[in-house]
Amino acid sequence: MYYKLIMQMKDSLTHLVNILNKVKAQAEEDGTDLSVYLEGKLAEDMYNLTRQVQSLSDTAKFTAARMSGKTAPSYPDEESSFEELLERLEKTVLYLESFTEEDFVGCDERRIDLPFVPGFYAFGADYFAQFSIPNFYFHYTTAYDILRHKGAKIGKLDFIGTMSLHPHEE
Repeated sequence: MYYKLIMQMKDSLTHLVNILNKVKAQAEEDGTDLSVYLEGKLAEDMYNLTRQVQSLSDTAKFTAARMSGKTAPSYPDEESSFEELLERLEKTVLYLESFTEEDFVGCDERRIDLPFVPGFYAFGADYFAQFSIPNFYFHYTTAYDILRHKGAKIGKLDFIGTMSLHPHEE
């Protein structure tokens, strides 16, 4: 579970840090006001980029905390700049790096209480597969799509990032 949860979310958050840094550099070069991105939405009833990043961060930290039986740190949703969003993502990555494989022993059977569905719980494996992963990638993909929609010069490889490749032994 450690690899599936921590490494996957940590890698994606790191890719988003790289994407935001790339977009910030492009905006400085082009003279684009960063608020165009921060306030960008795909539809009027959807969150803007800032809230997408906050939700992505929350999903990662709450998933790790709930699956390990720990308490997640509280990050107030007060970010209003690229720098503050980058700082939040970096704090989230550091939080994820504080976990070990041992923290997730038995997590598949752990009862997860969810504040947004009082009176019910989910087993860890179901919470992870049916809520956490889809929710995480919804916010990650939507943040990426907002940036693209607003003109950022980023592509699929920025989203996916690098892959661990090894040469064939001869």
